[in-house]
Amino acid sequence: MIRKEETNDLVKRVTAAALKALASEKELTVSFAPGQASATRDSATLPSPVGNIDTDNLKKMRGIADSLALRLRYHDSDIHKSHMPSGTDARAIHEAMEQVRCESLGVKQFTGVADNLNVLLDQRYKAKGFNSLTDQKEENLIDAVSVMVREKLTGIATPKSAEK
Repeated sequence: MIRKEETNDLVKRVTAAALKALASEKELTVSFAPGQASATRDSATLPSPVGNIDTDNLKKMRGIADSLALRLRYHDSDIHKSHMPSGTDARAIHEAMEQVRCESLGVKQFTGVADNLNVLLDQRYKAKGFNSLTDQKEENLIDAVSVMVREKLTGIATPKSAEK
């Protein structure tokens, strides 16, 4: 008798396979754990799926996986370090622009990636309260620059939650 795979196990297996394929890293070790996502050349850790997974949560998880995969695929550490500016704010913007660059390349090349990243960004900006901002704050500068550059590079409209 064939045992039906649990939904969360299926999501993990499929998400890990998609991450490896998109990163173009067959030997990448993918694990799931509570907390933040992270990746190195050898391994990636994604947040564990919890409870019932609806469409938005699945797309968010895929967005996280796609974001990591695209960074692994397109990022060149040596070039990145050679252009790293001094100063905390400049470094933070440099890092953010590199992530936007990597994601933009993937959005243009791979169907479906844009939807996953849009859901991820929309949820991230809602969590930060961007849809109800009334004042410009310096702490939001990196996100604001990222949104503008992303829209320019991809031609994809900014998520509604970040329009203010």
